[in-house]
Amino acid sequence: MLAVVGCAVASAALLLAADQVWLEAAIPLEPVGRTATFRGSELVPELSAIGILAGIAALALIAGGRVIRVIVGSVLVLAGLLAIVTCGLRIGDQGKSFADAWAQRLYPTADSGTVLADSEFLAAPAWLALSGGGIALAVGVLTIVRCRRWPVMGARYERRAAPVDVAGPGTSSTVDGSASNEEADPLNEVAMWSALERGEDPTAASSDARSEAVAEPPDQPVSGR
Repeated sequence: MLAVVGCAVASAALLLAADQVWLEAAIPLEPVGRTATFRGSELVPELSAIGILAGIAALALIAGGRVIRVIVGSVLVLAGLLAIVTCGLRIGDQGKSFADAWAQRLYPTADSGTVLADSEFLAAPAWLALSGGGIALAVGVLTIVRCRRWPVMGARYERRAAPVDVAGPGTSSTVDGSASNEEADPLNEVAMWSALERGEDPTAASSDARSEAVAEPPDQPVSGR
């Protein structure tokens, strides 16, 4: 499924970009200056969360139904837009605003005024993150538009319906679908009690009948000789 592959690619791009160095900043103050490097996860804190979300979305698209896929697609659209906007802002100002804010936190003195930092922005990881956000956005739109045509995994494993009992009353259905006759009519309860009051065995008559049926040989066919 193309959408699942897209989610996996977007997740990998976002998580990889979040772990790369985006910015190198320095404060050239005398007698001691400060230098620091910042990763993508520091400049754009939402980046790692969006990457993990894209990976989870891939699993949801495989196992979820159509309603779940529409929800996942909508979330991917929003997450992709967020990644594009935040990464685009960092690319636009080359990380300068972040570096200056870092410098001012280190030297919050009123006398020195605004402390500015020298910074070098590494654009490749930022563009990688921007591409990951664009892929997530495209997958989300594709999912919303096309998910109703995609097969649902659970439909393949639905249990078959139980066989319908077509046998009539008085029969029971076996495992292979064949019908077997139930027992014959039970002994009449009133007759049983009457026989017991007379001191007779109420089952003797039925037992004798069964014995006679077993003892009687089957009819022999008439010989042609």
